[in-house]
Amino acid sequence: SEYDRNRHNKNVTILDVREFVRDNALKFGTREHREQSGRRDNNSMLLVAPSGKGVRCRVFGGGEVAARKAKTLLDRGAHVTCVSRDFSTALINLKRGQSPKRGTGRLRLEKMQGNRISLNGARLVVVATSVRGFNVRVARLCRRKKIFVNVADDPKLCDFYAPAIVERGPLQIAISTGGTSPLFARRLREEFEKVIPDSVGKVLEKAGRLRQKRMRVKK
Repeated sequence: SEYDRNRHNKNVTILDVREFVRDNALKFGTREHREQSGRRDNNSMLLVAPSGKGVRCRVFGGGEVAARKAKTLLDRGAHVTCVSRDFSTALINLKRGQSPKRGTGRLRLEKMQGNRISLNGARLVVVATSVRGFNVRVARLCRRKKIFVNVADDPKLCDFYAPAIVERGPLQIAISTGGTSPLFARRLREEFEKVIPDSVGKVLEKAGRLRQKRMRVKK
């Protein structure tokens, strides 16, 4: 396609993104996308892009998926505890490389002991293990405790789903497939990041300051 010929060109346009969607929507479809009859209605779930600062979150799992979920929460300023019997290199490196700056998220790795599930005051829980029986137990416990839970690759167990986010200063564009194909949402986010320049954030920040001045004058 024309998109494929120009994908490495820095001058990507919105039309190129539209062509990317057309050419790749089916390519990134998952089993859940093809088995709609067994899925939970997306309209019953929340789309959550947590501001996160200081929010205590718990991620069950120690693999690559858990690392990606933890990083997303850390980038939003959340305090994250990953619970697992073993931790991947990606998670260990994420902990080693975390920023010491104030206001950034904090990552803690906690070895799971036995089969007891502890939520330990978490306000948001993400489950990223390959053991569905365990995932179900965590999801049910979260519901009893009235804690929002997201289970990776299992929309039927989710209360919310986290979008792929394009950020340019105060501008945030959330992209979600409702758990149907997170890979497609991530790839689409990458295409939008090529289209929207960093300068947009600075322009919006300036517009916000001007708006605040006008509001103070009116008062």
